[in-house]
This record gives sequence, C-alpha cells and structure tokens, in this order.
Amino acid sequence: MLNEALKEILACPKCRGHLEKSSAGLACVNCRAEYRIKDGILCFFEVGEGDRQADERAVRDTYMSRFEQEEARAIIRNVSLHHCLSVMGDRARQFRKVFSRDEWILDLGSGSGWCWSGTNGGALVLNTPSGSNHLMFETSGAQKWVQYVSGSDLRFWATGAGDRLTIQSNGNVGIGTTSPGRPLVVTADAGGIPLRIYRNASTVGWGTGIQWAFNNSSGNVTDYAYVNSSIVSNTAGAENGTLGFFTVKAGTLTQQAIVDQNGNVGIGTTAPSATLHVQGTGRFTGNLTVDGSIAAKYQDVAEWVESSQSLPAGTVVVLDQTRSNQVIASSHAYDTRVAGVVSAQPGITLGEKGESKVLVATTGRVKVRVDATNGPIQVGDLLVTSDIAGVAKKSEPLMLGSVPIHRPGTLIGKALEPLAQGQQCEILVLLSLQ
Repeated sequence: MLNEALKEILACPKCRGHLEKSSAGLACVNCRAEYRIKDGILCFFEVGEGDRQADERAVRDTYMSRFEQEEARAIIRNVSLHHCLSVMGDRARQFRKVFSRDEWILDLGSGSGWCWSGTNGGALVLNTPSGSNHLMFETSGAQKWVQYVSGSDLRFWATGAGDRLTIQSNGNVGIGTTSPGRPLVVTADAGGIPLRIYRNASTVGWGTGIQWAFNNSSGNVTDYAYVNSSIVSNTAGAENGTLGFFTVKAGTLTQQAIVDQNGNVGIGTTAPSATLHVQGTGRFTGNLTVDGSIAAKYQDVAEWVESSQSLPAGTVVVLDQTRSNQVIASSHAYDTRVAGVVSAQPGITLGEKGESKVLVATTGRVKVRVDATNGPIQVGDLLVTSDIAGVAKKSEPLMLGSVPIHRPGTLIGKALEPLAQGQQCEILVLLSLQ
C-alpha cells in the first residue's frame, strides 16, 4: 500500500486539495476527484479518464512511484507540510509541461527537482552531497537566489548583482558585503548613501527616526536617545524638514537640539532664530575667534576676582590691602582703592569662576547700591564710595579757586537714573573708574 506518511504530503493535482482514502484508492476532499492505487502504485489520473488523459497521468504515476521508492526517504524525510506538497525526482524538468502551474514551482537542491507547495507550508530541509544548498526563485527567466554556504553564511543572491545580503554564523548581517565585521554593516550605494529610512506619510508634523534602547534597573527595555526627522512643509518641489535630537530625561525622551529647514541649529530651543542659537550656558575649552560683532544683552564687562567676603550684586568694592589680588566691600568715603561693582549678570565675563570669587564690573552699565541721605542724585552726577559698606554716594567737588575739582582716583562712574533725597537703593550707573 501507499506509504501513509507520503500520502499526508500529496495533493490533488487538480485543486491542490487534501487526499483521503476512498474505495478506489484516494479521493480529494475538495473536488472529490478519485485516483486509483494499482499494484501498490498511486496512479495520478482520475477514475474514468480517457486514454489521452491516462497517458498523461501515467507519466506522473511513473515518477511518483520513483519518488516514493528513491527520493522520499533520501530527500524529503524532514519535510513537514500541512497537506499539499507534491515532489518529483531529478527528471522533473522534462515534464514541466505536465506540471504547468509554474507559479507553484520551487527548485530543490542544485537543480535536482521541482516542488509544488500550497499556502499552509511548514519546515523544509534541503541537503545535497556537495555541501552547498540553494533555494532558487525564478520568474520569466530572471533568477533570484537564497544560498546557504555550508558551515558559514546564509546569502541572498540576485542575477546581475551578486551577493546582496549575508547572514554569518556569528549573527553579523551584511548588506552589500559578504564579510560584515559588526552586527549590521551596510555598504553605500554609488551616491555614497548606505541607508534610507522611509515612512509612508505626508502629514505636516509627522516624522520618523532611529531610537537607541538599553535595559533600565528593572530590566525593562527603555529608549535612551532618539534622532527624528519631521515634515515642516510637504509642497512638491518646496519640501521642508527638520532633524531633531532627543535624550531621555527623568524617564521621558526630551528634545535637546534641532537643525531646522534653514540650517539653523538650536540647542535648548526648538525654534532657533540664528545659525547657532543656544538657550542656556555655553563653554569653549579652546579659543573663540569672532570676525563680526559680539552682541550681548547685558551691557557691562566683568571679571572673576577673589574675595574673602560674600558680596551681593550692586556692592561697591575696593582692593583688599591685606591680600593680593582680592577685593572687599568699600567702607569709607572717597576711597582711592575703588575697584568696581559686583555685577549680577555681565554681558561679557572674563576669568575663571570659583567658589570664593565674585564678578566685578569695571566698565559698562550696571546696577549700583547708592545712598542719597545727604542730597538727591541727578542723572550725570559723579559717584564715589561712602561711609556705608558697599554703597556709593554723590561726589562733592573741592573748589580750586573758582573751579570745582572732584578728587582723582575716587570716581566710580556717572548716575544714569535719579534718586530722591533720603533714599537708598540700586540705580543704573555708567562705570568709569577715574
């Protein structure tokens, strides 16, 4: 009788349906066609067919019996398909016209046979004595290959292009190369571009990108960084897009930088208004050369200076006579050691920051603590140190004959704002140490 395991993988030649036992031999469960088993040989022509059909079926009958005897145990013993696999031996090419449904044909081994397979396939094991196995796809004469090189690589090969994709035994994947030295290596095309990431979308604001993920302390896979390109304008021929850079902050991917459609780079802002727009602080460890102008919001120049005192902004300072290159708050009027005023936020800062240092402005416009107890202060009045610690006052000139003379070396600068008599507060002062 027909081998039971073989019966399970045979299919009806007419409709590819599953075959089951019948009184004549085997019958299709779908179209009910019946096929006889004669002398232990399955005859693939229907009961009641004429001579011509019988002759044609006899060809299949002959090679199916050969297949059963010679090929099944040697080649297909590890094939497990649900219900619709028919296989012929290495002479099957001669009878391709008999098995004319080319879209179902699969070449097994190095041209060793043909296989028809249905939609509910399972595992297929190919093995040839040469040690190199091939699975070939052919459409209208154009051949595409999936090739396994024994003991090494799984390669995808295409006519006219050679090996296009390689999976090595160590898991490395190469696209355009057969020797990837990393988990994924992609060879660039003729234009120098190795990778294109595409999303089928045209909606403004939509984007796509690449994420980097690691395990967190709980072992969960977490995104730690993301690079995203998004659509600003989708008008054909006038498209605009941005490139955003994200890092995880407190468990949330947060945008840190952007390159907009104008080429402007924003750091700490998503709407850069200049070629480089930094929202926050900046630091250069090397030199900075500016060929144009430096435009600062604040209008004073200050430098970091050592001080033994904790001095708030607006404090008038003088040189500390007890320590080299340090300052302290002024403490008496008309002090010729006056060195400047502590600045809250200078336009330009010089020197290096330190825990025991304060920013002392020596030029520009800065807020200064001023006392008007002895008289009101008007715009343009000259200011000097007072007897109140860290506070300036209006300079009273000395008369040299009929000429008023302000004491040299004591002047802090000129008042830019008025202050009523009896008040003590901060006013804007144009620093000009004299």
